[in-house]
Amino acid sequence: MTEATRLPDGTYVTWRGRTYRGGMVFDPPRSVVVYSDTAEDESFAPGLVTGFQRVVPDSEVTMFELRTTCRWRGAPFQVVRRDPEGRLVLLYLGGSSTVAQELGLFEQERTMFGTVLPESEVTDLVQRREEIDLTRRTR
Repeated sequence: MTEATRLPDGTYVTWRGRTYRGGMVFDPPRSVVVYSDTAEDESFAPGLVTGFQRVVPDSEVTMFELRTTCRWRGAPFQVVRRDPEGRLVLLYLGGSSTVAQELGLFEQERTMFGTVLPESEVTDLVQRREEIDLTRRTR
């Protein structure tokens, strides 16, 4: 697997030289939330589920998304996660329900197909980093 980073797939924010899990918020406008396992200072509040969080202006951060993709039998997939046995849970990225049926994929939702496979059965496993342009936000 070609790794852009050792971070798992998800949305991240780089703020004050550190990388955090993060996400966009709309109230207050043009802000993002950074998540941390610890309260790094008094401005971090306990999170709703776990850890701590802080809302900061999006002008103070860069944001990016990590996403892992692969191919199986020539078809494109996104790696959703690993199951408890270490197999890859895959989501079909092709647009053909006919191909999905030919591959023997299970239908997760209408027009969403997937499968679970050992990593040894896939090719072109790669994690990509995509920068999120926060200057294009309207809110």
